Amino acid sequence: MTATIQPHVRLRSLWLEAQKVSTVGGLTLKPALPLSFASVSVLSNYVSRGGAGWIVKYGWDAELIINMTWVLPNGEILKTGPAGIPNVGNVGIQYGPGPDIAGMFINADGNFGICTEMTIKLFPEHQYEKVFLAPSFAEEEQGLEDVINAMYELAQEDICGLTYKTHHGPMSITLGGLTDSDPVTLLSATQKHSLIIIIQGLTQEELEFKEKIVTEITQKNNLSLVEPEAMGMGDMASPMPFKAGFEVKGNYVAGYLGAFQFLAGIVKLDKIPQINKEYNKLVARFWKDPVEKAMSGCSIQGPSPFARCGTYELDWWWDHGDPEAVKRATEMVRKTGELLLKHGVPLFRNMHGLGEFYLPQWGIYYEILNNLKVIMDPESIMNPDIIPIGKDYVSENSKE
Repeated sequence: MTATIQPHVRLRSLWLEAQKVSTVGGLTLKPALPLSFASVSVLSNYVSRGGAGWIVKYGWDAELIINMTWVLPNGEILKTGPAGIPNVGNVGIQYGPGPDIAGMFINADGNFGICTEMTIKLFPEHQYEKVFLAPSFAEEEQGLEDVINAMYELAQEDICGLTYKTHHGPMSITLGGLTDSDPVTLLSATQKHSLIIIIQGLTQEELEFKEKIVTEITQKNNLSLVEPEAMGMGDMASPMPFKAGFEVKGNYVAGYLGAFQFLAGIVKLDKIPQINKEYNKLVARFWKDPVEKAMSGCSIQGPSPFARCGTYELDWWWDHGDPEAVKRATEMVRKTGELLLKHGVPLFRNMHGLGEFYLPQWGIYYEILNNLKVIMDPESIMNPDIIPIGKDYVSENSKE
């Protein structure tokens, strides 16, 4: 029930390889893959605390790590997890001897070492699965509230493998990839708020039982439950694309304008509508007006079990070859990061140079992090500018 991988193993490759192995009752196995591209390294995604689309069922990616092998800055090799205990091996639990020190390496962007190998949990594949799209045709604010209410109720029922709120940006890009069309021309054909739902069952009867509950909840919350074929997205009718990676042609990312920027943090679902209202004002002022043409919006990954909170993600696409777009995207990153921190949304990943203004806010936690950096890497040879740990770097930028 585990897979041991090294940095070069990509999401799609791991899922396909796991499908070759069966467990009790002939069920095949699968990793709980995050919502990311098929070409992404599984190991790097898990180490950087990638967002888990299947969190409502299995947990966060970092919680699914069993063993890790790290090369420390001084060249010593450290094994974390059960493998750190002699003669134990790949037992399907997270913890090793004594206090769990593995956590200090997660989301540290290599500041304390380099991960060369990782063992993660695998899960049984359900024989029967179905994908639904549940778009809202209501106005912006009401549509978002309807989707959030549906996510909350679905999580309470605990019947879905995946519930993921997306928006017209990635939906138009996915549809454009399937039809070889310009995504911008498809914005009017996609909704600002759509819920992707995957249900699973060991029998057809179980699947039908869950489908009935999903139908009742989505209709109660004014969502239109449709199968992907009805929206011209027949390739998404199977859960296969979600496991093999989004927006993929062959085994490579079919990106729009090269890539996209995003910021994400964990927050209570009922706080999202107000934050999103303020975000739309930022888009109109610093990115593009009207907002509907910006291909920007919010996604909600997860949510966590019982929907107490979820990952609120804000993203937008831009042309890396256009200096003006780079300038505006950089400003949007800063403004969006400040907005999330103002509302108490912890950024669950380090990205895009935000560390220099949110790291000093951590108080004693930040001081311990600085001291640990000095102990582990006294020569500061490990990624000194990715997370700006180090008093000189941060203090200089803070004064500015």
